[in-house]
Amino acid sequence: MNIDGGEAHLHRTAELADEMSDLCGARDVPFVATTRQLADDPIWTREATAGDGAHPGSGGYQRLADLILDGGWHSWIARPHR
Repeated sequence: MNIDGGEAHLHRTAELADEMSDLCGARDVPFVATTRQLADDPIWTREATAGDGAHPGSGGYQRLADLILDGGWHSWIARPHR
């Protein structure tokens, strides 16, 4: 079963991610944006399209992990929490 939300779904998801980023910023909570980058990533999109339309294989999840690590994960995890 291939469920492709298409451009409308991507637009809604990107808007939601922007809102989450704003909310996290206002509360000094780290946020790593991944939605648009993954939508443009050929490995993520190819693997997700080949499956259920939303979930990739291991290559796509590796791309997600790379974005998170490059997006400040290490500095966030080392940051003292209040």
